[in-house]
Amino acid sequence: MFATIGAHAFASEMLRYNPFEQPEMREASRSKPGATMAAASMELRGTVVDGQDSLANIDGEYYRLNHEVSGYRVVHIDNGSVTLSRGDNELVLTLHEDE
Repeated sequence: MFATIGAHAFASEMLRYNPFEQPEMREASRSKPGATMAAASMELRGTVVDGQDSLANIDGEYYRLNHEVSGYRVVHIDNGSVTLSRGDNELVLTLHEDE
């Protein structure tokens, strides 16, 4: 029974964070939700352009126009890029070319 409790505690710790996330970004997102580091860590993985039904895949999640991601609002989706806005700040995410 002691081994089961230890394994359960280990599993609970594993679910508290993304093991593939860089430690400095994990700390920034804990201290300030929607912080600049969170925006810098966002990765555009794909776009589907279809007018108001356009989609952007950011960090494995799908977003439409006017949806919120890390404190930013999706304002434009184009082939290979997405524009996010928060107040007067705009952030453009682009797809990375495979090398």
